[in-house]
Amino acid sequence: MSQSLDKLCSNLSVDSFIYTKEGIDGDLDLMRKKGVYPYDYMNSFSRFDGTSLHKREDFNSQLYDEDISEGQYKHAKKIWDAFTIINLGEYHDFYLKTDLLLYLMF
Repeated sequence: MSQSLDKLCSNLSVDSFIYTKEGIDGDLDLMRKKGVYPYDYMNSFSRFDGTSLHKREDFNSQLYDEDISEGQYKHAKKIWDAFTIINLGEYHDFYLKTDLLLYLMF
């Protein structure tokens, strides 16, 4: 793909999110945007048991040497609350599922 998944999704109408509508029961507006994931923070299986969304700094990417924006972090918090996520393992699974459903459109 020549553009990021988030950019591609932002150019689509709500009706285009066929797989997302079928695969996720909840607020479709929240699901039209690519999520964020704390890849570097999730360095042990015990981290999946964490019961809250960690600090914005924990989403820092060492690979790209960048932090997520405040808007991206707020979006992650909205996802956590709207889908009543109870731990980071559930957030992990939700992130993977939604990422896949977004990719299926392209």
